Amino acid sequence: MGARRWEQFAAASGIAFVVVILISFLLPGEAPPQFDDSIQEIQSFYVDNGDALQAAAFLTGLAAFFFLWFLGRLRSAMARAEGEAGRLSSVAFGAGILVLALALGSTAVGDVLAVRVAQIGDPAVTRALFELQNLTIAFSSFAFAALVAAASVVAVRTGLLPPWLAVAGELLTLGWLVVGIGVFVEQGAFSSTGAFGLIVFLVWLVWVVAVSVSLVAPNEAEGTMS
Repeated sequence: MGARRWEQFAAASGIAFVVVILISFLLPGEAPPQFDDSIQEIQSFYVDNGDALQAAAFLTGLAAFFFLWFLGRLRSAMARAEGEAGRLSSVAFGAGILVLALALGSTAVGDVLAVRVAQIGDPAVTRALFELQNLTIAFSSFAFAALVAAASVVAVRTGLLPPWLAVAGELLTLGWLVVGIGVFVEQGAFSSTGAFGLIVFLVWLVWVVAVSVSLVAPNEAEGTMS
């Protein structure tokens, strides 16, 4: 397989990531509890959906595999477009790794809740781990913002991505920074379990698909590849 074909495979892995992560979200079959729900509601969710949550955790790990390939393709494309400096490609790659680390950490906490803690029934431990899981997700919003911002700046400077996608990335960056207020907001749409964060995440998934499609095709901004 030639270099171009490998690059196309890596770019398309972003689409595979989105498909797998969406399936993992749908597996439990019911909406996850909110930050201000009672401990009984939280325990019931993890106990009743234990098997589905474990399967979702596996799929999240599989999605991380595909995301790493996509992230590597994005980094190489940005580095070629930037030239020798390549500072923003390093920012994007580092931010993407941090996103994965926080997402997998949050998933691991949720898996522990589903397999062990919620079934044991200790309210204090269940509440603490539930809040840790969701606050970890909220903190990841800053890494999401850095990833999208770096890619968008390079796109604006070099034409690596279509102009509309660069503008969409700039707006999405602002959205992720707003999601970050979930680290101290406990109720409503802007809490760590609120609707705003979910909407921004879904928009980000669309952004990933659009970037993947853009990177599959040859781009003059990257230069010539063998």
